[in-house]
Amino acid sequence: MAAQRADANKAWYPISLRIGYALVSYAQYLGKALWPAHLAAFYPHPGHVSAISVIGATLLLVVITALVIAGWRSRPYLLVGWLWFLGTLVPMLGLEGVGYQGRQGIADRYAYLPFIGLFLMICWGVAEWAARREVPVGMLRAASLAVLLALGGAAWRQLGYWQDNVTLWSHAIAVTQGNFLAENNLGKALLAEGRIDDGIAHFYRAVEIYPDDPVGNLNVGIYEQRRGNYASAIAHYKITVSITKDPELKGAALKNMAAAYRALGDFASAEQCEAEAAKLR
Repeated sequence: MAAQRADANKAWYPISLRIGYALVSYAQYLGKALWPAHLAAFYPHPGHVSAISVIGATLLLVVITALVIAGWRSRPYLLVGWLWFLGTLVPMLGLEGVGYQGRQGIADRYAYLPFIGLFLMICWGVAEWAARREVPVGMLRAASLAVLLALGGAAWRQLGYWQDNVTLWSHAIAVTQGNFLAENNLGKALLAEGRIDDGIAHFYRAVEIYPDDPVGNLNVGIYEQRRGNYASAIAHYKITVSITKDPELKGAALKNMAAAYRALGDFASAEQCEAEAAKLR
């Protein structure tokens, strides 16, 4: 919650969208808890949610809540675990906006504490069911081991995507839609490997997805400036300067813009940019 309030440079979505997406996020977190697949280092906020998705997620939450309340006397751990999950996820549902400029959707790293409630429900529920059905201990252990092996295999596969930046952000693009941050980061990773044309293509893709992205515009501006397209570079730098509240990012754009103006022979504008950059320092 402190991190959310500290980020002043973020988008604000209508309250109806925030509430609707929060409900859908609950269902998404549930799905990833049961089977961790299609995970990404960054999930972009979709910017909209369908009425069907909201209704479906709401019905799912209502049904589970009704069931655990109905059986709270005989199985209080189900209610405790469910309320744990629902409550600890509240700060992470995007009701206030979080992540990169408030444009982040769900986030796997936020799920660890809320999932304790779900694991409590599952583990205690299975143990009670096995005792009531008199399931042999050996069979229960074998089934538990099989589940752990399956989840371990899924975890091992996910770890493989973190072997380097190109693999990580390529995977994020593959399992999400409109992921401008992944496009930016993949572009930087490709540039670091010397794959200039491939990297620049992802910068342009990032700006196409999110035209007001200050980082994407700075990257495109740098590329255009290196190619001698100074007017185009200045246009992208101006977008960065007008949007970002990050003084380091703004300073970099201003210094590059000053150099571009000098290349065009506009020394007055260059000096103005340098003076503004000096004030930031």
